[in-house]
Formats: sequence, structure tokens, C-alpha cells
Amino acid sequence: MTRGYIARLLFLALRDLGRTKLRSTLTVLGMAVGFAALVALITLGEGVKRQIDQQFQRLGYDSVIISAGTQVSPNATEEFQIDLDRLQAVEGVRYTAAVLNEVATIEAGSTKGFFPIIGIDSEWLSDFSEFFPEVVEGSWSLEVGERVMIDKDLAVMFNLNLGEELLIEQRPFTIVGIFKRDPAIATNTTVISLGNLQALFDLPPNTLSLGLVKVQSQ
Repeated sequence: MTRGYIARLLFLALRDLGRTKLRSTLTVLGMAVGFAALVALITLGEGVKRQIDQQFQRLGYDSVIISAGTQVSPNATEEFQIDLDRLQAVEGVRYTAAVLNEVATIEAGSTKGFFPIIGIDSEWLSDFSEFFPEVVEGSWSLEVGERVMIDKDLAVMFNLNLGEELLIEQRPFTIVGIFKRDPAIATNTTVISLGNLQALFDLPPNTLSLGLVKVQSQ
């Protein structure tokens, strides 16, 4: 194949493209859009895969999440009832933990508003501590009495410090810790014991938003 022949083919191709500019433009545009969509889908798939891998690495491959809906983060809001004590008795289960999410009236001084609140049980505190946000002041000690942990943003908003009180649904709670903002948890969140949160909203003892089960490793 000579250079002249190749040049002739290129000339004919360019001439045909020039005669059908609109169709050629639409064809090139369609190819570009298709390629961009393919790249976007691949990128999205890889991002989802990385996120799932990170969650499993954090959670552990010997864990099972129980949720009433599709949301399985600490911010899951759909409630359900399950007897974790009976589940704990199932062969192969090491331990279980529970999370309950609500929105409550928080008040301190002249500042008041509705903010997300999380209730966690003692098993969560003892067996799933790797899920806790980093504490900047105080400690996770919610097991006894009316105690509360608040995130740093909320502490700044309300101008609160350790040992001070805030009202949750008009009930006083003492601040025992302030934790660092965590992307997995909603902004301006407070955390109290599961029992206290269930009592605040007059909920049955087995009402949860999220259950977590650790099974025996093989």
C-alpha cells in the first residue's frame, strides 16, 4: 500500500465527513459521551468497592449488621424490635450490640434546637470500641446515670465544657466527654446510653435502629 493510496483514502474520508457534518458531529459526540459514561461507571464501581472494603476492614469480616432498612451506618433511623439476648444465646455468637437513633430537643443556656442523638448499650462500649470517634476530652463512660458525650461542633455551638449540664428533652445530662467530628456520624450529635434514650422517648427495651453481631471465628 503506497503513500499515495493512503493519502487518497484519507482525502476521501475527510471529504465524506465534510459532506455530512451534522451526522459526523453527532457520531463523535455519541462516542465521547459513551466513553465518558464508561469511565464514570468504572470509577464509581471502584469507589463503592473501596468504601465497602474499608467498612469491612473497620467492622471485621466476622460481624453481621442487622437493620430494618438499607441504611447500615450509625445514622440509620428506621426502628425495629429484636431480642438481642436471645440472639446472644445462639451457638456461634460471641456478642451483640445495639444502637438507637432519634432526634431530640437539646438545650443549654439560651441555645436550643433539634439535634441527632444516638443511644448505645454497654456491649457496644466494651466490645466495639473501634467504632467510637476519637475523644478529645473526657472518656466514653455512659454506663451509669445521666451522662452524655457530645461532638466538638456541638460543644462549640453551645459553648459547653466537661462537667457541665445540658437538657435533653428537658432532662439534665452531665457531659463526660467530647469527641472529634466523625464523617460516619451526623454533625452535632450527642451520645447517651441506650436505656436512657429508650426512656426519653418511652420506647420498649428491644427497640433498635441497628444491631451488630460478632460471630465466632472459624
